[in-house]
Amino acid sequence: MKPDSTSDRIIDAAEELFAQNGFHHTSLRAITGMAEVNLAAVNYHFGSKDALLQAVFNRHIKPLNKVREEKLRQVRDQAMANGQPPAIRDIMVAFIAPTLRLRQGGTSARNFLSLVGRTLYEPDQTARKVFIKGMGPTFRLLFETTCQALPSCQATEVSWRLRFALSAMGQVLAGPNLTVSLIPELNQKQQDPDLEKTLLDFICNGMEGSP
Repeated sequence: MKPDSTSDRIIDAAEELFAQNGFHHTSLRAITGMAEVNLAAVNYHFGSKDALLQAVFNRHIKPLNKVREEKLRQVRDQAMANGQPPAIRDIMVAFIAPTLRLRQGGTSARNFLSLVGRTLYEPDQTARKVFIKGMGPTFRLLFETTCQALPSCQATEVSWRLRFALSAMGQVLAGPNLTVSLIPELNQKQQDPDLEKTLLDFICNGMEGSP
């Protein structure tokens, strides 16, 4: 597929508009206008708006999941070789760090991360179902490895802790800082913290809390 193919232009436009406005608030007319194509091109390449959303997620989530799964298996296998459970921080770094570092991957990657952020905290079931489908095997590996790291926790407890962890990550990915909007003086000559470290510290302390 050529880098500037019609299908790529459509995905680029959909990715940006879905990230800015959400799936249901983005019309196909807006997407075709930005991509400079007609509606027939969307139908030809994707068939539907839902299928286009799937293509937007697939472009980044498949290679991202491959990296995260490799890192999670490395953490698990190294812990097994050492005869001890995996460390929560190692697990969270393996899953979260590759995601956050996508922000350095250009406009398309940043739009994708904003869309993931919206998907994690907005009540849009269409986007969420597509995201969950793409995340299934990777999340199962994350869940199983986390259960090994927290043997005193029941599986349902682990699942809730991971839900909170993903919600926190979603807030970082979504973009604008709500706290800064509520407290304007934070926007004045304030140096942003190391978001990756701050997020990991927050999540790991919560994950390791007493059951």
